[in-house]
Amino acid sequence: MFATTASIKKAIILKANFIIACEPTFYNHLGDTAWLKNDKVYQYKASLLQDNHMAVWRNYYYIHSHLPDGVKSALVSNLGWTEAFNN
Repeated sequence: MFATTASIKKAIILKANFIIACEPTFYNHLGDTAWLKNDKVYQYKASLLQDNHMAVWRNYYYIHSHLPDGVKSALVSNLGWTEAFNN
């Protein structure tokens, strides 16, 4: 759900250049990174993406616009709650 440092590194190993994430890559919903310019974790993560020519698509609003909600459906299914949820 997040473009974490671990998921970015896994994508690099897989030679992928595109990550689809639900949540923002850099900690806020507006994508503003100015406040992080001196943050070493931000700098490292941003350099991983840039150096490996990777893009991150934030799929938050689109996945939540489906009926049923895509995130809720996946959560219910993965937790084995489908029968209880449908009753």
